[in-house]
Amino acid sequence: MAKSYTIQKNDTLKKICQKFYSDPSLFENLAKFNGLCNPDYIFVGQRLLIPARVELEDVTPPLRDGEKPEPQPPLYNLG
Repeated sequence: MAKSYTIQKNDTLKKICQKFYSDPSLFENLAKFNGLCNPDYIFVGQRLLIPARVELEDVTPPLRDGEKPEPQPPLYNLG
């Protein structure tokens, strides 16, 4: 179950990820989990959901402009 966290002055998503997960590199996943289009645009008083790390690692980071998703291997072989 996700916890609720209210953003404080000088917070960044990287700092929040360091605090809760000891891994600031998860900031894009946290942004996507919370429906944020721009992980650099957060404000004091904004509430975030802080899920368990396992839930956060399942979130695919958003694609950057012009990026295409990597092709996935087929789940089965028809040949």
